[in-house]
Amino acid sequence: MLNPQLMRSACLLWQPPTMLPLRSELKAYELRVHVFQARNLPAKNADGLLDPYVKVSVAGTSAIGMTDGEPRTTLKHRTHDPLWYETLLLQTWLPPLELAPQAPAKQPCQTR
Repeated sequence: MLNPQLMRSACLLWQPPTMLPLRSELKAYELRVHVFQARNLPAKNADGLLDPYVKVSVAGTSAIGMTDGEPRTTLKHRTHDPLWYETLLLQTWLPPLELAPQAPAKQPCQTR
């Protein structure tokens, strides 16, 4: 049981859970992940460099590269500050956007 005073002081807004749709109500979406760069990656080899790549997955589905179809970005050789400027695609089924979590409206805290 949550302390009511704690809930008021933290301005928590509780909303009842939304019923999830049946699988037949899911819609196909394409998520695009734009990968630009990484900085100061930790050294993997004795020479202080590594061969980094980025791999993205959501709920067990891997994104694929738009240029080569691989399930990751291209491999950047011997660097700790790689630049990719690549886009990965992830095709998935999601519930309608009406069921997506909405950011709560900012309301002033009430103190008593």
